Amino acid sequence: MHPQQIIIVVCACLAMMFSVVSRRLVGNGRRWTLLLAAFGFFAVAGYESYMTFVWEKTVSAAIRLDIFVIDFPIMFISIIAGVLAWSKKPVNHGSPKIASGLILLGTSASLFALGGCNNQRAPATQQQEARTEVPPRAVPSTRPPQPATVQTPVDALYQQAQGLSHSDIHKAMELLEAAIAKAPDSPNSAPYYLLLGRLKKEFENCRLDQANSPLDNPKKQCEDFTEYAKARPTEYFYNEVGGDYLYRGVHFQEIEKRFPSSALAVEAAYEITNLSKGGECEGFLDCYIESAFSPVRDFLLRYPDSLHTQEAIKRADDAFRKTLWGDVWKTEWTEIKDPNQASDYYDPTNLKKMVQEYEDLAEKLPLRFRARPWETVAYYRNRFGEKDRARELYEKIVRQFPDYENIGEVRQNLATLK
Repeated sequence: MHPQQIIIVVCACLAMMFSVVSRRLVGNGRRWTLLLAAFGFFAVAGYESYMTFVWEKTVSAAIRLDIFVIDFPIMFISIIAGVLAWSKKPVNHGSPKIASGLILLGTSASLFALGGCNNQRAPATQQQEARTEVPPRAVPSTRPPQPATVQTPVDALYQQAQGLSHSDIHKAMELLEAAIAKAPDSPNSAPYYLLLGRLKKEFENCRLDQANSPLDNPKKQCEDFTEYAKARPTEYFYNEVGGDYLYRGVHFQEIEKRFPSSALAVEAAYEITNLSKGGECEGFLDCYIESAFSPVRDFLLRYPDSLHTQEAIKRADDAFRKTLWGDVWKTEWTEIKDPNQASDYYDPTNLKKMVQEYEDLAEKLPLRFRARPWETVAYYRNRFGEKDRARELYEKIVRQFPDYENIGEVRQNLATLK
């Protein structure tokens, strides 16, 4: 149990105990003094509950000096007031007034600090969003570990691990693992999970593609990867087709599990879409589309409006367009002359199912993101002979997105359907 949680439990218990005992005391002065002491404890418990379970989750590496400036003084005053009221000797008439004044003063200070934290949080969030509006990167497997897109940690340990991520990836991972082990459920550990997951994935990438690795001297740093991965079956699995080990994404999953309301949960969910899947489609076209489409579809269903939405939609589109597109569906394995007819490497039932899933997904996205998915779905509806549905989608694009980048091609396709 964290110290803040101990404070909450102790204050809540003392507050209830003082409230019950106050009924048995003789004398209004003693009774009201004990009730005010109980109110002080209730105020600390409520204030600390908000700070611990709400405010701390919106910041990184929170420094809680208010515990010493507000919580402890109010607790101390309440304890003194409670002891005086509970003692057999009646207190003088001034004591309740003094105690109540001190308790009310401390409670007012806690409310003032609570408002200050809320006021400071909004501009900080705006600054973070302004800093993170960067162009999406199309090849995440070769990028160096980055701090969270939405929330940038500032503590020294994170910066130390990030600084070592290129020169000594083993040391960087050890630092993060040790920090997480000390406080696995602390919101301050969420950035550690994210960076550690990115380093674990980068370690896998280094082994598979040393030429594009951002690590210094990747051959030396990654020479023990196979042994490292074998010793950690919960983090890496063996890919029989490729004869290599691939990262499972467990640290990203831990963020979503432990800190679901954190902004870093969105970052972790998107990192999961970039994990290596293993296996081999062996020429089956719907398999290639599904392996590229499914991860980003799942992400967009959960987070339809994030900083990654536009990139995720492009990846979903590419899953279809880079596999089967154009007037002729011809690949290195086969040529599909009838999109409604199954063949050795093509199953129209599965493809139609994924097209429907993409259309359903588009309806859940914010309106500004729907033009490109609608165009892709309209193309496939037309190829399947569903011309009425294709026409409806093209008309929606023309009507709602007159400045769409492919509007000329959309108008031409629509003209052929009239």
